[in-house]
Amino acid sequence: MSLHEFLGRVSIIVPAAGKGMRMGGAVAKQYQPLNGQPVLQHTLERMISLGAREVVLVVAADDCHHVAVPGVRQCTVVRGGETRAQSVKNALDHL
Repeated sequence: MSLHEFLGRVSIIVPAAGKGMRMGGAVAKQYQPLNGQPVLQHTLERMISLGAREVVLVVAADDCHHVAVPGVRQCTVVRGGETRAQSVKNALDHL
């Protein structure tokens, strides 16, 4: 099996439901700019380019910022939980 065939059978989970409180700032760290784009955009572009079967993006229940990030429409969006573990479990439950 080639790498391309393998990746086509894989799903990727991107946990992005955190608040980034230790980092500070007006918005969570996944939305902070890095080279003119939100950190989350950089991540999603890389994950989508791998050709995985599905990219599952986990966001906080009260997060409305993700809809403006390029690449999100190519992902399945799942709501996160109270902890990172619960957020990842929500994504695994989806899969």
